[in-house]
Amino acid sequence: MIFTHTMDVPTPPAAVHAYVSDFKNLPRWDPTIKRVDQITPGPVGSGTRYLVVLTFLGAESTMDYTVKEFQPPAHAQLVGVASNAVATDTITIEPLPTGSRLTWHAEIVLSWPARILDPVLKLLFSRDVAKAMANLERELSGLAQRAAAAGAGYG
Repeated sequence: MIFTHTMDVPTPPAAVHAYVSDFKNLPRWDPTIKRVDQITPGPVGSGTRYLVVLTFLGAESTMDYTVKEFQPPAHAQLVGVASNAVATDTITIEPLPTGSRLTWHAEIVLSWPARILDPVLKLLFSRDVAKAMANLERELSGLAQRAAAAGAGYG
């Protein structure tokens, strides 16, 4: 299953990258995420690992995510592994005169025999993905508004 969503937000690329590449922020905008724990100490970067607990269709699942690529402020890739799936999230951020263009590309590969349900599951996942992306767009826009109100700059 592949999902791609692009959004323009009034937030500078460095702030967008810092927010979306830190998966501890997932529960703030993705309603399927119940908890995220950073497993490795220190700042987010290549090799950072997260334990992500999520629910789908009433079932709880745990994924072990690793930051595979970390190139601020333009790119990040995280790969999550569960007993029945591998998810690759590729995040690309482009500067715009008014902020940033964020493209989130997610590929979920289910193990056999769940893979035969891909078409049905994609329809069900699509609803959750659309909701999460709308929430993320609001979060990132709010981040820019809060920083502007506080007179803060971005790194």
